[in-house]
Amino acid sequence: MEKNETAKPWRFKAGVNCWVDVLAFLTFVICAVSGWALMALRSSKHGMQTGLLNSEMMWGIPHYEWMNLHNLIGWIFVALVSIHLIMHLRWVVRACSSLRLSKKFGG
Repeated sequence: MEKNETAKPWRFKAGVNCWVDVLAFLTFVICAVSGWALMALRSSKHGMQTGLLNSEMMWGIPHYEWMNLHNLIGWIFVALVSIHLIMHLRWVVRACSSLRLSKKFGG
């Protein structure tokens, strides 16, 4: 077996991990921006001004579309973080078990 053949599964996992991390970061940023837009806009559902701006739209996008975007991107972010944790499950288990042992022995 050649050296390159044994390295391929590791490279594939590292590549997938990189894309999951990049996408998770991007969805976090989009979710944060849409959350800021939701705080800034007022909702017309209750007829009172609840946001910082006296407007129903920001950057040409209405409040309900910001809400839909925020919810959709938020769920995608949760899915990506779940995939990330599953990919690093061995590390999570080791870290938790060593934390538990250090508390048990006073370390």
